[in-house]
Amino acid sequence: MAARGHRLALPVLAFAAACSGGSARDPGGKDVSFESVYASAQSGVASPLREVVRSPAQWVDVWDRIMADRSPLPPRPEVDFDRSMLLAVGLGTRPSGGYAVQIPEIAAGAGTVTATVREVAPGRGCMATMALTAPILVVRLERLDAEVAFVETREERVCD
Repeated sequence: MAARGHRLALPVLAFAAACSGGSARDPGGKDVSFESVYASAQSGVASPLREVVRSPAQWVDVWDRIMADRSPLPPRPEVDFDRSMLLAVGLGTRPSGGYAVQIPEIAAGAGTVTATVREVAPGRGCMATMALTAPILVVRLERLDAEVAFVETREERVCD
């Protein structure tokens, strides 16, 4: 999501990441619909995170790591793991605001689910808070027992 000629505030970026959901088509595969469960520019996850969550116990562990910088812990979103699974992606600690993590598409085919993970970084001239951030995104999709592969992409916002 390139913002040409606009200066975006951190809350707008977090909202945009939270609203990114959709579907993708893998040639020879099928569309996989998904929705955002949680998105924030700040988390307790200091290192990059790419995690597939298929059980309540895993979800408790991932949620506790995401919320490690908060007290008390906010309520964990409920998930029916008989029907759904989660993908949790985080950038780890970044040196300023203006960063976001997105999943623009998820596709299934040939025994593999592929999730595209996009890191959005502030470009030259972008205004950003001078505080450490740790963007995180958790999405829900139908439960698939296939292996999940994360494909990494990076985008730099143009703000000059």
